[in-house]
Amino acid sequence: MFTTPFWPAADSYHIHMMDIPPPDSLSPAALDLIHQATRLAEAASHIHPVSTRTGSTLLQSVEEKLSIICFKLAQEFDDPDTCKALQLRAVILSDASTAKELLPQIAGLDEQELVQGIGYMSTWVGKSRAQHYSAWFGLTAMTRSVLQGDTEAALAFLQCYSPHHQREEADLLLNRLGKTVDMIEYDQKIKGFTL
Repeated sequence: MFTTPFWPAADSYHIHMMDIPPPDSLSPAALDLIHQATRLAEAASHIHPVSTRTGSTLLQSVEEKLSIICFKLAQEFDDPDTCKALQLRAVILSDASTAKELLPQIAGLDEQELVQGIGYMSTWVGKSRAQHYSAWFGLTAMTRSVLQGDTEAALAFLQCYSPHHQREEADLLLNRLGKTVDMIEYDQKIKGFTL
């Protein structure tokens, strides 16, 4: 059986999850582009090992499509920093050599509508050094509340956004988000960078 300090040996595991409906603040076009980006990133995670072994340029084609999606997605928002972050991400996806210069610029932005990450990612320090291709998107109202430790504001946002969820489900989600924030803060202290 596969075990780590984070997944110790056990007879069974109970994984909790909850569906969160799409927010009204995102247009149908934005939701479709986000969906396309997450699916392409999932495909890239499977293509990467093959491309590495065979020298295939398929991964480059996927990244070019992701770049186009980011440029299109930027047009769906009014906030200048949200748009700029998506445009910078598009440039990085079309030319990986720009990442060292542009990623700190993205980190320095104050997105008010949407935050995102697309590319190679790993888990927190101490769990694994392996990197996987992935994409994530988040609404800043929820993210900012959790990062600031304001669980009441995060809970209010979650209940407004998805009122049919019970307090227990909301607490579970906020607990998971809080742990993620703890990991991000720990990672920041170790590596010395800021969000």
